[in-house]
Amino acid sequence: MRKSTAVLILSTYFFSLFFPCHMLAQNDTIRITKIKDNHFAINKGSNDGIAEDDLMVIVRNEKTIGKARVALVRENASALSVISLEEGATLQIGDRVIRTFTNEKDILEEALSTANQQSPQNYYYLGQRRADLEYSGAGAIVGGLVSGTLLGLIGWGLGYAIMSSSEPDVPPYHLSSLNSQQQFQFSSGYIDKAKSKRNGKFHAGAAIGTLVAVIIVLNTAEAN
Repeated sequence: MRKSTAVLILSTYFFSLFFPCHMLAQNDTIRITKIKDNHFAINKGSNDGIAEDDLMVIVRNEKTIGKARVALVRENASALSVISLEEGATLQIGDRVIRTFTNEKDILEEALSTANQQSPQNYYYLGQRRADLEYSGAGAIVGGLVSGTLLGLIGWGLGYAIMSSSEPDVPPYHLSSLNSQQQFQFSSGYIDKAKSKRNGKFHAGAAIGTLVAVIIVLNTAEAN
């Protein structure tokens, strides 16, 4: 028992250095939690990179229903003011909110886009930036954790192979206003960035799952 306990402590310390626990708990989805008149609160704050004057879009059922600007920020929550809503739309608790670029970055991206609408590099970059802001990859963490726990290193490799055979989906509301070339470049950038985030989170989950599997095997062997 002492041997297993020592292995657990050392292994947990080792993995905590490379795969911080917040990677498992991370939930990048921003939701409306309270509403009052033309203002609402969300479940993210400065700890999540939200800053005053950030621009947001409000999404329901994969469709943009409005825009808002961050008015006040706390560590784990923020208050926003509605800029505009689609005709007939009303806010609801639980509506998803997607962070766009900060005011300064938004202006820069608009200038770049207007100056060269056909530049593939611009739309590829915009796709990467969007995926970096909104793609969570939470399912990959769970998949890695389960794969590593059930089959150890074999499960790690097998699960990664299965996951790599599919591509992350690009939300259609990002593509509705783009032409075919812009859609292709934006989608390529979005998918490349989303894959990178997904792979990293899968490996984090699989590493911890494999650690759990090793501890179980050691405890079982010691008990026998």
